[in-house]
Amino acid sequence: MKAVIASSDVQLTIALQSVLADFDIRHIDTADQVLLEAHLFEPTIVIVHANLRGSLGAAEVAGLLSRRADLRQTWLLAIAPLEMHTAFYEAGVSEIEAEPFNPERFKLRLELGLRAKQTQQALLQRIDIAEQKYTHLLEEEKLRDRLTHMLVHDLKNPITAIMGAVDFIRPDAARLMPRQQSDLIEMAFEESQRLLHLASNILEVRKMRDGKLKLEPRAMNAKDLQNIIEGAVMDVGFSTQDRKLRARVPESLPLFSADEDILRRVLTNLVSNATKHTQSQGKIQLTARAVGEMIEVAVHDDGEGIPQEDLERIFRDFEGSRLTNSTRYDTGMGLAFCKLAVEQHGGAIWVKSKRGEGSSFFFTLPQEVPDYIDDEVELVDG
Repeated sequence: MKAVIASSDVQLTIALQSVLADFDIRHIDTADQVLLEAHLFEPTIVIVHANLRGSLGAAEVAGLLSRRADLRQTWLLAIAPLEMHTAFYEAGVSEIEAEPFNPERFKLRLELGLRAKQTQQALLQRIDIAEQKYTHLLEEEKLRDRLTHMLVHDLKNPITAIMGAVDFIRPDAARLMPRQQSDLIEMAFEESQRLLHLASNILEVRKMRDGKLKLEPRAMNAKDLQNIIEGAVMDVGFSTQDRKLRARVPESLPLFSADEDILRRVLTNLVSNATKHTQSQGKIQLTARAVGEMIEVAVHDDGEGIPQEDLERIFRDFEGSRLTNSTRYDTGMGLAFCKLAVEQHGGAIWVKSKRGEGSSFFFTLPQEVPDYIDDEVELVDG
């Protein structure tokens, strides 16, 4: 360990040297040399005495030393009479030893201070290591994001091409092929559509997290919501045909604000999720109502329900419930998209579920202050 003693008092210097017997010591008796010597010597401790002579006062020297980046790990201590303590503390010293100097008291202070300094240095090293690991993890995450984006983006084109080809032959398949073969065509189209939705969810979740997906909300009424629900059911496709699906949207529903395309995607994901968790002939019901200054939309099903341990993490990326009535692997990206999309609208989303009794997903959207009287709308249950 190294120590710099900045003092013009010979007797004090001798006393300090006795206490600091285990240190490599540099003694400086003028203020002008302290800054240079401290830079070259890289001391563990610098002791500045109040009587230090030179063009700068001792407190000024201490202030300059405390602001030096290369002395960040150095323990800066002053020895001064009581009336100078305030000036030294304002200068940034770690501790002050009062005069008259007491070697035994100083030795105890030194031992405690060095122990504390060693603990601090160990913590700083651990912080530096943690920061390096964190930076490395961020770089890895950015690389994973770029690779995921490239992979998913490149998958969308072939999936779209497959969907186009299958969709082209669907009418003839239903008319000319046996039922079993035409059902396979429908399943191929549906699964391609599911892959496309998954790819879109991954890309748009990433855009939302990066703040790059901008909403285009507009005022909507009950009829708009009914149309969006019907479109979402069509997007889910073939798997809804053997479910008992109903939508109840009251004509009195207040105007609300939403991005039409994003809202359709949210409902598509929630209806698809309900389908995966219900058996054939299972019931799925969509409802809407006004709650305070929001409207609340809900998707209820009578399926298997969600395990309690899955409820807390169900809206996280790749953390959906793995328990489904279908053979599909549930990635959870659809629900992650729903959460980000609803919250970006200024709403909230949550789930209530009990094993064996089904699940209900709720989300809210802000009402829109009406600036016109809308015509009465006629709704038909889906």
